[in-house]
Formats: sequence, C-alpha cells, structure tokens
Amino acid sequence: MTKQSPEKGSSPSVDDLRRQVEATRAELGQTVAALAAKADIKSRATQKMTQVTSNMQDRAAQARRQLTGSAHALDDRLHDEAPQAAWHRVYRTGGHTRLDRDALLAVCATAFVAVLLIRRSRRYR
Repeated sequence: MTKQSPEKGSSPSVDDLRRQVEATRAELGQTVAALAAKADIKSRATQKMTQVTSNMQDRAAQARRQLTGSAHALDDRLHDEAPQAAWHRVYRTGGHTRLDRDALLAVCATAFVAVLLIRRSRRYR
C-alpha cells in the first residue's frame, strides 16, 4: 500500500484515487487468500498425509527391491558353494525337504521389517 502525498496546493485526481483503491483491494485480496490457505487445516493435513503416504510407499518399494536382490544373491551364492550332491537331496522329486523360495523370501522380508520397526521405535524414544 503505497501512499502518495499530494503536493502542496494540488489534490490527487479521481483516476489516481481509483487506481490506489484498486491496488489496495488487490493487495487485501491476496492477503485474505493467504490467510485463508493457512487457516484451512483440513486441506493442509490431507496434503501432508498424502505426502507422507507417498514417501512411505517409495521406501517400501525400495526395501522390497533391495530384499529381493539380497535373496537372489544369497540363492546364487548357495548354488555356487553347495556341493551338487547336497542339491540333489534338497530338490528330490516327491521329497519333503524341497527348498521353498517364497517361504525364504517371506522370512527375510519379515525379519527386515522387524529390524526397521525396532530401529524406528528406538529413534523416537
């Protein structure tokens, strides 16, 4: 809001006054809009919740990729280091000692999530 002081002996014209009034109205409109946006707690909370949800989904996807990669690396290492006779016993047809990759992956994922939750709970103490 700029104020122009009239020179001695002259008064601002009607057009000048109208321009000043319009500028002041525009400024006030922007101020009111900014205050209304700050006061709208529900939309701000929703926006923050959406942001946090997206962030957590990204972290979960990254952890899933990392865990899958680690499981594949472990499987490859086991195949390379174990003697062939042991693998024949593990993969016997009709035997009950068949290696189940899904179960191994589920156990690893559960352990990973448990470690993350423990670390997170300790951080907030």
